[in-house]
Amino acid sequence: MLARCLQIRPKSADFLASRSIAGRVVMTPRKDEQGFIVSDNLMSQKARILLMLGLTTTVNRNELQEMFYHF
Repeated sequence: MLARCLQIRPKSADFLASRSIAGRVVMTPRKDEQGFIVSDNLMSQKARILLMLGLTTTVNRNELQEMFYHF
């Protein structure tokens, strides 16, 4: 279940995270094609903080996604 979808920039990219404890949001070809950034295994609260920190350095969707895979 996808509980949170935050708009980063209009017509740019959307961010997906799960609020469940065991939930994981993984990248699929369709999500990649639609321009989503997924939180992978982070809870939505932690993913939001990482997104805010990431946006201070870049707005590139691919670089932001790599941050979520790394942390």
